[in-house]
Amino acid sequence: MKYLFLAISAFALTACQTETPMEWQLRKSFEQSSERACRDKKGTPLYEACYQRHMGKFNKFWEEVQARQLGVKKR
Repeated sequence: MKYLFLAISAFALTACQTETPMEWQLRKSFEQSSERACRDKKGTPLYEACYQRHMGKFNKFWEEVQARQLGVKKR
């Protein structure tokens, strides 16, 4: 019985944390846009900083959209 409860709670926890198709599509488009924006720095030490900077901009934009349209609090 204890293991059944653990299995159900683990399933419920993971089911609640999955990305919606819209979030997945946005994340992929943000990643592709960041890769395109930093293409000229690929292979240099500056690539990671450039990529993280662009992903930060997109994540901030997405948090603002969620706060404005969906009523989700900003982190």
